Amino acid sequence: MVAISPRWLLNLPQVNIEEGTYQINRHRTVLCQSDRIEVRLEDNTPRLEAPAMRALSLLRSS
Repeated sequence: MVAISPRWLLNLPQVNIEEGTYQINRHRTVLCQSDRIEVRLEDNTPRLEAPAMRALSLLRSS
């Protein structure tokens, strides 16, 4: 009886080692992008407004 491998399994990279093969699983981490933060230049100095910092996901719940 011959086993059938799924297509996704055949597309994973294989590395030859001394005793058999070693399969490399790849993972992709996707992070949500934050909104844009408005920055104003006053006399060549960047200025941020405090409410604009809420666009960062880290500071949204604070």
